[in-house]
Amino acid sequence: MKSRVLKLGLCIIILVSLVAASFALVTPVYRALGSFLRGKVAVINSTLDENFGINVSYDSLSPSILTGIKLKGIEVKDIKDKRPDLRKR
Repeated sequence: MKSRVLKLGLCIIILVSLVAASFALVTPVYRALGSFLRGKVAVINSTLDENFGINVSYDSLSPSILTGIKLKGIEVKDIKDKRPDLRKR
């Protein structure tokens, strides 16, 4: 009986340690991926500005390792008159 309780306690400690370690490793990767994608979006936006005269903005960027990148509140504007040409919520 005592050995069974010790095994269960050891398994629980290992499980909690693995979950904590995965959160500790995934959080910096998620933040780095988000900043990398924001930089790429800025480069694409400046290229669109220079070549086509349009500005693309968004409300939020949500990178996900499993499902892809989600942009919310996309808005395309003409640089000359600053009025929105296209909105996607």
